[in-house]
Amino acid sequence: MHGMKLAAVAVLGVAAGSWGRCAAAESEDAKLVPEVKKLFEIGWRRSKADREEADKQYRRLRETAPGDRRIKYAYALVQLQQMKYRDAAVLVDEVLDADHGAFAIREVRLWLLLMTKQYDRAMVEMPELAKRFPKTELEGDAEKPYADAAGFLGRACGYLAGPAKDQVAAAALSQCQDRVLARLTPQRRAAFEEGRRKVKEEFIKAKEQAQADAAKAEAEAADLKKRKLAELEERARIAAGTLANERTSVDATKKELSDEIKTITEEEQRATANLRQVEIAILQLRRELPILEERIRQLLEQAEKEQDPLKKQPFLDAAARWQLNRNQVLAVVADRERRHVAIDQQRAALLQRRAVAERRLQQAGSRIAQFEKNVQKLQAERTRAMGKPVTGQTAGVRHQRRRSTALTTYVSMPVSLEAEAKRVLAWFQ
Repeated sequence: MHGMKLAAVAVLGVAAGSWGRCAAAESEDAKLVPEVKKLFEIGWRRSKADREEADKQYRRLRETAPGDRRIKYAYALVQLQQMKYRDAAVLVDEVLDADHGAFAIREVRLWLLLMTKQYDRAMVEMPELAKRFPKTELEGDAEKPYADAAGFLGRACGYLAGPAKDQVAAAALSQCQDRVLARLTPQRRAAFEEGRRKVKEEFIKAKEQAQADAAKAEAEAADLKKRKLAELEERARIAAGTLANERTSVDATKKELSDEIKTITEEEQRATANLRQVEIAILQLRRELPILEERIRQLLEQAEKEQDPLKKQPFLDAAARWQLNRNQVLAVVADRERRHVAIDQQRAALLQRRAVAERRLQQAGSRIAQFEKNVQKLQAERTRAMGKPVTGQTAGVRHQRRRSTALTTYVSMPVSLEAEAKRVLAWFQ
C-alpha cells in the first residue's frame, strides 16, 4: 500500500516535495489559479492574436511569481499545444534542471528531444527515465503508468532503430537499450519489447506502402505520359493538316490579291498619267488667258478713243471675237478641271482599293504565321513531354514517405495535454 502511494506521487511528478508550497504561500497560490486558467484558455487557441496574448499573460505571471517552475511548465504545455516544440523543450529543460524527480515531465522531455531530433540527448534521457521506475511491479492500476511508460520507451527505441536509423549510432542505441532494460521488471520489459516490435512492424508496413504507392504513381505517370504524347501527336497532326489546307487557301488568296494589286497599280499609274496630262493642258490654257485678256483690253481702249462710229465699230467687233475666243478657252479650262477632279477621285478610289487589298494580303500572311506558331508550340510541348522523366514522386507519395519517418506516426505524446493542464491547476489549489 505504501508503494502504491509513492507511485502515485511519482506519476504526478510535482505534487509535493521540492515543488511544494508552505502553508503561508497557499493563499498566494489561490490567487494564481484564475490567471493560470486564463493562460491555458488563451494558449489553447491557435490564432496569432491569441498566441501573442498568451505570451503577455505568461510574462504577467512570471512578474507575479518569479522563479515558479509550475508556471514555466504551464507555458511549456501551451507551446506544445501550439506545436512550438523547440520553445517547449527549452522550458521543460529549465523545469527539470531544478527538479530531477518529475516522472511525467521527464516523459514529455524525452518526447520533445525525439521530436526536435536531439537523438544523442534522447539516448541519455531514456535510461534516466527508467531509473525512476519503482524497483518492483505494483498492483492493479498503480502499475499502468509504468507499463505505459515502458511501452513508450520501447517505441522510442524502435523509432531510433527504424525510421531514424541513419541518424543514430547503432552502438550508442544498443548501449542505451541495454541500460533501459536493466532497469525494467519482466512485465515492463514485455511492454518495452511490445512497443519496439509494433514500431518495427508499423515502419515495415509504412515503407512497403510508400514503395507500393511510388510504384503505382510511377505506373500512372507512365500511362499519363503515354496518353499525353498520343494526344499531343494527334493535335500536332491535325494542326499540321490545318496548316497545309490554310496555306493552299492563303496561297490562292495571295495570288488573287497580288493580281488585283497589280491591276489596280496599272490603273492608278494610267490615272496618274492622265491627271498629269490634264494638269499640263489646264496650265497651258491658263497661260493663254492673260494674253487674250490683254488683247481684248487693247481693242476696247482703241474703240474708246475713236469718235467716229464707223472707225470704232471694227475695234469693237475684233474685241468681241477675242472675247469669244477667251470664253471658249475658259470653257475648255472648266471642262479640263472637271475631268481633273474625276480622274483624281478615280485615282483615290484605286489607292483605297489597293490599301484594302494589301491589308488583306498582310492578314493572310499573319494567319499563316499563327497556324505555324501553333504547330511549333505543339511540337515543343511534345518534345518537353517526351523528355520529362517518369517518376512516382508525387505530392501524395512524398507525404507518405515523410509520414513513414515522422516520429508522430509511431510515438505519440506520452501524456494528454488536457490532463497535464488540469494537473498543473491542481498544484495551485
